[in-house]
Amino acid sequence: KKKKQSMSEFPFQQWVAKAAREASLLTCGLETGALLFASAVSVRVIDRAIADEDVDFIRTFFPVWWPYGRDLMAPLGVTMLASNAVAAYGAHGRGEMGPRNAHLAAALAAGGIIAWTVCAMGEDIQSLRDGTAAETLQTARNFGRKHHVRLLAAGAGFIALLYAYHQGK
Repeated sequence: KKKKQSMSEFPFQQWVAKAAREASLLTCGLETGALLFASAVSVRVIDRAIADEDVDFIRTFFPVWWPYGRDLMAPLGVTMLASNAVAAYGAHGRGEMGPRNAHLAAALAAGGIIAWTVCAMGEDIQSLRDGTAAETLQTARNFGRKHHVRLLAAGAGFIALLYAYHQGK
């Protein structure tokens, strides 16, 4: 009878699993850090403009800020999702349920962030470009609140990964 080989018996699969684990921690940390910066700095700048009712600033700032943020965060989010999915599969193959669950949580966080951005924030992005002055101020206020949700999701995924890595030491 032929013995079933485990993932640990294939060096290339070991390398892929290790690379995915490392990439997942890196990308999740970068995603969380970038969203923390956006929430702590960029959203506060927008909030200041809202308080001052400076619609012109919001209309000038946002079309410059959003494309650069999107160009950083979209590939980072997809990489976070993919690396955590691969790492979860590798952990499952090794029978490591704690790390597998942490990677699944981080992958779900990344997928949720992508979906939330497209579905819940996409309309706000268009309104900030084209709305009346009152709509622009209200939309900017809502945009900031919605932005914080993404930070919480990324932070939860990152904490789950850090906890799993700590448990594995």
